[in-house]
Amino acid sequence: MTNGEICKIIEQLDEVEDLFSEKCVKEGYGQNCGGYLEQNKEEKISQKQHFLLYYNDAKKDNKLPTYGYLRCPQLLLYIAEIAGISSECVEAAYNTLKTYEDKNNLRDTNKNGDYMWGTKEFKIFKQKLCIGQLVKIMEAAETWTDVQNKAKTIKCQGNI
Repeated sequence: MTNGEICKIIEQLDEVEDLFSEKCVKEGYGQNCGGYLEQNKEEKISQKQHFLLYYNDAKKDNKLPTYGYLRCPQLLLYIAEIAGISSECVEAAYNTLKTYEDKNNLRDTNKNGDYMWGTKEFKIFKQKLCIGQLVKIMEAAETWTDVQNKAKTIKCQGNI
């Protein structure tokens, strides 16, 4: 699947408020300034809207998914959640994020999307979400159902 095809699917998804990616925002973890937030200061943006805003250009160009290079924790959580990665994996990644921010006194502070980039914890966070495997699944899949079925079979990585 291409980013364009994935964006079309995500456009049709209902907004879901009880995702870990949305919980992250509500609890003061993750990106809270710059990027998509800077462009949309007047309204609260869901992670669904964040995804669609971020991938708008890629959607036009019909490129393959590049989610492995993302730096924003909430957006990575969102992608993993909607694709069907187990809630156990997602929660483990979410807890890694929370622990990192709490340890470094970052909760409720201004953070751009790349505030964790290059840290050992970010690598662990992405491993727990199995982003590398998920991107390969998305690239090879013909339908969103294929993505979700294969994502469900992924076993969590790292210590949970």
